[in-house]
Amino acid sequence: MTELFPFIESSLRNYNDAAIIRAACLCLSECSRSIKDKMEIYLPNITKLMGLLLKEESADREIKVLAFECIADVSLNASSKFLQYVPETMATIVAAIDLSL
Repeated sequence: MTELFPFIESSLRNYNDAAIIRAACLCLSECSRSIKDKMEIYLPNITKLMGLLLKEESADREIKVLAFECIADVSLNASSKFLQYVPETMATIVAAIDLSL
């Protein structure tokens, strides 16, 4: 994951390319299933990147759905390691919902 994460991170910042973001979200979800709570060291960056993606007005709605699914996968697989990120993540989700309304 150490070698892969920089590619995932740069892909998630590519808001104008839905295919690349889709692939990055799916890859991140699968990695979280594989390494479970070892995702802990990546959680600060993942929550930040997902937050930026959800708040990005130019990001396609379909991509935002994938981002929600990715957050769910990562949080489920990181288990209790994700608890400290719940308040920030929920605030980001609420802000993203308000933005789309």
